[in-house]
Amino acid sequence: MTPREFYEFLAKRETTGVIGFGEAAVSLRVGPQDAMAARLLLWLEETMPEDATQGDLDKVLDAAKWWSTFWASLERERNV
Repeated sequence: MTPREFYEFLAKRETTGVIGFGEAAVSLRVGPQDAMAARLLLWLEETMPEDATQGDLDKVLDAAKWWSTFWASLERERNV
């Protein structure tokens, strides 16, 4: 299974459940937030340049998390 196939699979999840990986002893508990994250990753994969590296994707996600945290903290300050 490719990362894209895995993201597509997760994006279609409707309920919390456990995903098993064939004969592997690994299982993952997934929920609605994982489906939303998978949809975000699919969008990111589609919009990034063809020659983007995993490091490039990581930097974009890190920046998005920073900005999300920044705006969330401002919102709280305004409501106090």
